[in-house]
Amino acid sequence: MRSIPANIFTSLLLLFIVVLAFYPTIFSLGQRWLAFSEAYGHGTLIIGISIYLLYNKRSNLSSYAIQPQPLAALPLCAVSLLWLAAFSGDINILQQVLIPVILLLLTLTLTGTRITRAVFFPILFLYFAIPIWDYLNDNLLLLTITVTDKLLELSNIPALIKGNTIFIPSGIIRVADSCSGLRYLIVGLALSALTAHLRHPMLNIRLAIILTGLVLSLLGNWLRVYSLAMIGYYTEMQSSLMKEHDYYGWLVFFIVFSPILLIGRHPTTTPLPVEPSNTQALQSIPLKIVLFAMTSLLLGPGLALYLESNQEQDFSLIAPTTGIWHSEDLQNKPWQPTVPKAYQTLTGSLRASDLEARVYIYAYRKDLSNSKLLPYFRHVYNNKYWFATSQQILQVKSAKQPLNITQLTLKNIHSTQNSLVWYWFDIGGQQVASYQAAKLSQILANLQGHNFALFYAIELPCRDQHCKQEISELSELLPSIDFRPESIIIKSP
Repeated sequence: MRSIPANIFTSLLLLFIVVLAFYPTIFSLGQRWLAFSEAYGHGTLIIGISIYLLYNKRSNLSSYAIQPQPLAALPLCAVSLLWLAAFSGDINILQQVLIPVILLLLTLTLTGTRITRAVFFPILFLYFAIPIWDYLNDNLLLLTITVTDKLLELSNIPALIKGNTIFIPSGIIRVADSCSGLRYLIVGLALSALTAHLRHPMLNIRLAIILTGLVLSLLGNWLRVYSLAMIGYYTEMQSSLMKEHDYYGWLVFFIVFSPILLIGRHPTTTPLPVEPSNTQALQSIPLKIVLFAMTSLLLGPGLALYLESNQEQDFSLIAPTTGIWHSEDLQNKPWQPTVPKAYQTLTGSLRASDLEARVYIYAYRKDLSNSKLLPYFRHVYNNKYWFATSQQILQVKSAKQPLNITQLTLKNIHSTQNSLVWYWFDIGGQQVASYQAAKLSQILANLQGHNFALFYAIELPCRDQHCKQEISELSELLPSIDFRPESIIIKSP
């Protein structure tokens, strides 16, 4: 039976294939890691530690018998297809989370459970470099502000906290999003997990170390923000730390975190016994299992490459064919959608009797300079000038079929103007009301080879804050115009 030797060269070759196959995901991670000022600037260090841990286990790994698990290729195939769905939907975080899972399943398929257990922690350690922790940031920021408020109150410091801003007699201290302590938390948990893994074999002690590291990481950030507020108060905001305190933050963190670092100086883990290898056959992998594993691994990336090459190409927007549509440049109107730059834009107004509704249609597509079908939408209105008095998802009648839309009633911050806004998305022919639903719709659109995404917004000035009359008028007007993609898109041959 033909086989592949299980050695360092084979391992590096397989790792290279994984990196190459899932290059878009690896590249997106690399961009976060190389932004050293952000929460994941430690990513390259995490990678280096994982590599060191694997290198440190080389003697044990080389002695373990190779016992491939071909059935593990089935979940590997499923995960590869799940990555395809995430890639098609441009869901970066899901793509990134799957990379360590793919590495573990590939290892299990080719080498068996014994070696997979041995490399489990070094591969799992990679999650400290994957931005799954971002979702904690808002809660961490709120917790930091709450604790700081209590500490200042206990210190009898006159302070008023509104939102994430601390008002003291001598000035204002803004607790920015980056002050949530997320980076300290990730680094603290990573160091705690590493210390627990290397120094203590008992599970309960390992968990206690990690939990202690979690508490100390949070405490370090709370003391950092509190001490900066105290320094600002007693120096009347004249201290240089009020402008630049990155190094100060790390100093406070490592002082508070030092008990975990001291624990790491006293190893208690007993080295794993070396299992001698008896035959050469135990150190090679049957070729057919390697091919089976590679097929499962590359199924998702291969289909992604095929779908990318098979997508529709160029297209143009055309005005709807109806007498109430009037093409018009709306750039100078008081309300403008705040949306990402579009591939093409179509604007105009719908006029009937004394009603004039302004229509904005933005078209997006993938191309060589843009890998996303639909870019990131934060707000559809400029919150410096407008705020929403109400928002809801409705189903309204349109020319051909019911349409799900998001309805906004907006009020201008600097005047008495009110506006009604209806907006929705069309992703490859699927009409949805929200950005979140549009992101998911990308999956089916990409699988079907559609390469267009449309954003529609209709704005109508209101006579009062509730816009009841304008809602009724627009509901009667919308069925007279066909906004479906086949009516406003001309595809290039």
